[in-house]
Amino acid sequence: GLEDKKIRTEMFKDGVGVARLITYIRYGVQKRDPVYVKVGQLDNTMIGFGGLINHYTHTTSFENRKLGLHHDVNFKSLFGIEGMYSDFKMSSFNLFAIRPYVRPLSRLSIPIIKTTEIGVTFIKDSDQTVTGSRQYSLTKDGIGAFGLDMGITLLNVPFIQIDFFANYSRLNTASQAL
Repeated sequence: GLEDKKIRTEMFKDGVGVARLITYIRYGVQKRDPVYVKVGQLDNTMIGFGGLINHYTHTTSFENRKLGLHHDVNFKSLFGIEGMYSDFKMSSFNLFAIRPYVRPLSRLSIPIIKTTEIGVTFIKDSDQTVTGSRQYSLTKDGIGAFGLDMGITLLNVPFIQIDFFANYSRLNTASQAL
């Protein structure tokens, strides 16, 4: 515990607490497998080439854990859809992102050119979470963003991936806070 510096055991009583040791469940590897799904704690999450969402995390501490979803499904390496939802808490509509993409040159035999990917990202955050007596003013009216991106993968080996991309992003500034 943070206050008394002792090992907390109450969360492991009745067999439920052991499940708290599992931070996420994942199927597949993003950008490599046809189906990638991750449910649980989202850390270091990226959508597309990372122009709008990169290194995103939604859990600030072990005590304040959230259940989120990150997915990427691609069909025969020609087109796909990736997205995320930050928290399945029913009291608010948290960060939601969706990005359909296409790989129009994937059937070519030219190594780097065939990795060309074009995507469109839509993001909405209407978080209405109230902390104590305060509500976050930046998301009170909701924030949205739109992005276009295009890129190629220059190097993709198990321990490193290098992408070259261009990104256009537009933040919805209709919020009174902005």
